[in-house]
Amino acid sequence: MCGIAGFCNWKTDWEKNIRKMNDRMRHRGPDASGIWASEDGRVVFGHQRLSIVDLSENGAQPMQSHSGRFEIAFNGEIYNYKQIAKRLLDEKKVDHFRGGSDTEVLLEAMEHYGVKEAISMCKGMFAIALYDRRSEEVFLVRDRIGKKPLYYWIEGGNLVFGSELKPLMACPGFRKEIRRDVLARFLYQQYINAPDSIFKDVYKLEPGGVLRFHQGEVKK
Repeated sequence: MCGIAGFCNWKTDWEKNIRKMNDRMRHRGPDASGIWASEDGRVVFGHQRLSIVDLSENGAQPMQSHSGRFEIAFNGEIYNYKQIAKRLLDEKKVDHFRGGSDTEVLLEAMEHYGVKEAISMCKGMFAIALYDRRSEEVFLVRDRIGKKPLYYWIEGGNLVFGSELKPLMACPGFRKEIRRDVLARFLYQQYINAPDSIFKDVYKLEPGGVLRFHQGEVKK
């Protein structure tokens, strides 16, 4: 199943907080726990791994692209990753892969074809956090059917995200303000439609959604 979490521009003890966030979603991926932070600590990713494809350390996350430009935290499965890998090799975009994970293939496809083009190539279910060092942008991406959940919280110029609400709730300053306007919908449907959530200022990325966060602003 795996779980991803992270934050941008959060001026706190980043290592302590990302470990707390990972701990809150350990049930999603008990096989391994990984964290990564940019050199300035401004962008931080966490990952809880359930090993399915490539059980070795070559499949560990968060993962960096071959060039070092991109960093990814990925939850899900790309069913056609072998076909995408073959295209990358045939077109000499890459000359080899370090391991056999769909994460590495997805990451290299994003680097060489662009985020939206790479996602359009993918058949699967996924929730993705991607950092581009060159543009200093963070992308959040969700599969077209919405099989894999991805929540995010906007607080001023800060972004916090996670595969479920628990890691967000572990962050300092999180306010558990219930949105009363969605309670009737929840009681009737037994769920709350994206982009809303039960908490104020917390949203679910919509199926097929791509969110771009840059310099404290969110763009879709």
